Amino acid sequence: MCRDPRSEVLDPHQVEAVHLYNRTIDGLYLLGKNPDTGEDFSYRQGWLVDKMNQLFAHLCIELLSYGVLSNHYHLNVRTRPDIAASLTDRQVAERWLSALSGQPDKDGNFKQPSEQAIEMLMANKEKLEKCRAELSDCSHLMKQLNQYLAQRANYEDGRRGSFWAGRYGSTRLVDDAALLACTVYIDLNRIRAGLVISHLTSIAVGRWGTGSQRSCERSTKRIRLRRRRWLVGTALICERRVRIVAGCYRSWSLTRRKMR
Repeated sequence: MCRDPRSEVLDPHQVEAVHLYNRTIDGLYLLGKNPDTGEDFSYRQGWLVDKMNQLFAHLCIELLSYGVLSNHYHLNVRTRPDIAASLTDRQVAERWLSALSGQPDKDGNFKQPSEQAIEMLMANKEKLEKCRAELSDCSHLMKQLNQYLAQRANYEDGRRGSFWAGRYGSTRLVDDAALLACTVYIDLNRIRAGLVISHLTSIAVGRWGTGSQRSCERSTKRIRLRRRRWLVGTALICERRVRIVAGCYRSWSLTRRKMR
């Protein structure tokens, strides 16, 4: 059964919280270390984080939380079409063109758009309005993010073809309970994969990226030795968070009933 069109799932004119995710083709470890061959592409997670920093600095989309693993990643975002609607024509042109910058320089900075390019886009009113809508569009965000990483990785490997398994997935988070539950899932995802040893490490990686990841990750052998120690603590943390989620859901349900 085919998926519903995104235009019917996400309203481009409403502020919405959305869970976005994508997986590498055939589940290959193209963003991390392959446990079978020992081949390590963990540095590509830094590419993803750098591109995210660039995109979220210019698009009208807020990053709430994220997690990057060896063969997939998750984003929790909030679209802000209200901010896009309040921008001037010049601000729209500058933001949209800045988000399109390709490879970063040796210092990790992406090239800024030229004045000529900004003026040309401002002169095309029809395209400018389309760009305004794309500033708060999840599809535009994921297109820029996935295309950038796929092209850079394929160039490095000297290959062609698909890097991602298919089109990205998206789920609208309809209330606070859904947002909290999804955030907890992303926070604990790296623990379940055996990449970190505590929920605090997982949250640190999810907020600050690969710099914290390098300082917080442990070898697989050490993780196994300490598994019993942190497993009990993680279970208690999960139980507390589940209780919070359940409480939020009950409050939301009662509010819905009163409104009927």
